[in-house]
Amino acid sequence: MRNLERYLSNAEKQYLDVRVTPLQDTDLSFLGVTITFYEVSRYIKLQEALQCYQQDLETTNEELQSTNEELETTKEELKSTNEELETINEELQSTNQELETMNGKLQSANEELQTINYEFSQRTLELNRTTIFSISILKSLQTGMVVIDKSFNILI
Repeated sequence: MRNLERYLSNAEKQYLDVRVTPLQDTDLSFLGVTITFYEVSRYIKLQEALQCYQQDLETTNEELQSTNEELETTKEELKSTNEELETINEELQSTNQELETMNGKLQSANEELQTINYEFSQRTLELNRTTIFSISILKSLQTGMVVIDKSFNILI
């Protein structure tokens, strides 16, 4: 008989394996039996602990499997997000190149406008000098004066 329970006074269980062996005389006549008790409590407790550890291991494996599946899903989501970000980055690089081209054109146009503005400023200064000179000549003359063109049309 295996794993027989015996309750001790302190509410503990003791597990025993019992072996009954017949005793026979040399003429094979029955003399009696020997009863041998084997203390197996330690082994039973180890088996119970092993079962608990195996259950814990199964639970941990299931949790790990679930976590791995979640990580795989997260990995796929991150991969998709990374691809989207790469596409956006390429679009931004293209836009940046276009903006740099536009900036170059605008700088060139700005330089042309500055040159034209300088030329206009110079011509305005010359015209102002000419106007001041003409006014001073007209003021210095007390007589009337008329400016005419080749066809004798009056200009001033």
